Amino acid sequence: MTNTFFIGALPPEDESAPAEDTLKVTPAVEQATDQSTPRASGWQWVTPESSVVLVDVNRTHPLMRYLELFSLLIFSGRAVEGPPGATELVSADIGTVLAVAPRDGYQDLVLGFEIISASEDGTLQANTNWYTERSWPVFILNVLRYLAGAAEATGAPSYQPGETVRLRLESAFDEVEVRRETTAGQAAPGPLEIEPGPSGIVEIVETSQLGNYRVVGDGQVLSLYSINLFDRSESEIAAKPSIEIGYEAVAATDQTAEERHEYWRWALIGMLGLLAAEWWVYTRRVS
Repeated sequence: MTNTFFIGALPPEDESAPAEDTLKVTPAVEQATDQSTPRASGWQWVTPESSVVLVDVNRTHPLMRYLELFSLLIFSGRAVEGPPGATELVSADIGTVLAVAPRDGYQDLVLGFEIISASEDGTLQANTNWYTERSWPVFILNVLRYLAGAAEATGAPSYQPGETVRLRLESAFDEVEVRRETTAGQAAPGPLEIEPGPSGIVEIVETSQLGNYRVVGDGQVLSLYSINLFDRSESEIAAKPSIEIGYEAVAATDQTAEERHEYWRWALIGMLGLLAAEWWVYTRRVS
């Protein structure tokens, strides 16, 4: 068992499920009457094949960071629906076309359209121009970091409040405790007990409290992580030399704005000074 990424296909059926709950799929394209029949794995096609126009992207998810996808051309695709707990990553006019869902401590990523498709005579043809866009290698890097565990080997990670924490344990434990570190004078909260999945991955969803956390098992520290409000992308406030909107790059330009300067206050002060001097001279002559 491992994390998976399916392109234009659904995860296989769960062999442990009862036979009456499974869906038999032939090698040919599924008929329209079977589009809404859920598989035992919880994934199902929602719509028949049609053209796809992207509508929204979940930019907060690690898989979709630094991606610009609204210039993609997709000739054929279908909307997918995942099992309970699935997260929508990309939505289109037909529904969700990219989603990720947990599966016994693992993650399944499903893309609702093919990159390269085969015609009726077996000829290969491009179904999208994504592989020619600069966002494609960035997306593959995100997939490797998220699904292949490359991001988990970089040390103690940092997460934002509300984000699910996924940690892989090196040893097998039936139960671990999550403890929040406190400073002097603060009451220590009770530990959170969690049962790791079959793959040794711990998923922590109670991440609303800021602070540093330890994952402890059998009296030893297994992993560390922190919950804070830091965001590297939001901290980069310097003006960029150019931005890309679709296929067009818009360069930054320097402009000057006219500003009104008022000098009447200085003129009034000068007139008051002149009147004071005139009064002083006048009073000296009278005396």
